[in-house]
Amino acid sequence: MNFESDDLERLYLDHRKDLIETAIEECAEYLDADDWMDEDVFPCVKEMTGEWYLASVDVRREGGEVMAQIYLHFLGRCSEESMSGEKDDYLGIEALFVYDSDRGEFGFDGLNTDAI
Repeated sequence: MNFESDDLERLYLDHRKDLIETAIEECAEYLDADDWMDEDVFPCVKEMTGEWYLASVDVRREGGEVMAQIYLHFLGRCSEESMSGEKDDYLGIEALFVYDSDRGEFGFDGLNTDAI
């Protein structure tokens, strides 16, 4: 976890539950698209186990705004040519949030994905 200051760490801790729940919901919605069912595309949800873990959290000020990045790693099954049945990191999804001080909450700002 990376926090620019103690104040930002407290802000994250106060909103942690909502941030993680929203990140999971947004990732699930993204992965639910029919586009990811074909075995010739990445990510292919058929290769994924449904398991994930929180890989990192970063909260910082950027251009006068408080930004939070919640990075999740999703697991997949190794190919049959390698260690059949073994699980490993497969897909990284970074959920981005911007803090709205008027409302006192973080708003979802988008996803970034990468193969890991």
